Amino acid sequence: MTEDELLVLVDEQFQLTGAETPGWPDPHPEMEPPADEEYSRLLDPGKYRILRARVDAWQRVLESLRAVTVGPVDATSVPQLRHLPAETAFRWAPTAPGALPIIVTYRSMADVPDTVLEIAAGDPPRLLTAQPECGCDACDDGSGHLLQQVDEFFLHVLSGQLVHVALPDGVVRTLHHGWEASGEVTVGDPDWLIAEARAGTSAYEVTRGRPWL
Repeated sequence: MTEDELLVLVDEQFQLTGAETPGWPDPHPEMEPPADEEYSRLLDPGKYRILRARVDAWQRVLESLRAVTVGPVDATSVPQLRHLPAETAFRWAPTAPGALPIIVTYRSMADVPDTVLEIAAGDPPRLLTAQPECGCDACDDGSGHLLQQVDEFFLHVLSGQLVHVALPDGVVRTLHHGWEASGEVTVGDPDWLIAEARAGTSAYEVTRGRPWL
């Protein structure tokens, strides 16, 4: 199944799962700088529940394809991925041999549940993606960008191309297009670190798996 075919199925399910979580446009469409007060303001945290609605659409599609089984896990057993505890957590176990299981977690923003999405994998779990990166009004660039990030994450995981390399003082991880690094990456070129990880010759802890589909 192609990426486009998968996204059509997800969009169909999202009509149901996202019926009560409408999208919104980029409040800064012309790249104008946010007002100073927007950096400390969050007028509508509930709108970020659209993230869970999109993930639920992906879950329905992948379960219908018998590519994954999903079950709840004790949120207190999940390490704090961004230094705050998860409130709800689910383990997604792919049915394909060698595919990478993930832990999908949700927590509150401004006391509104299910507004922060964080996904991890590995033992111990390593953070693979988190949305929103910041929920303040200044950093808001519309729901379209958020949904694109969710879709690209799942497409990347399903392809089996995701690689997360835990370095002594930083992280290198692949994205659907390219890679990103955080912390200090002083032990080598990221492209070289990723290539070693895929070849199975990395000197560092690597999180990766085979395709789900």
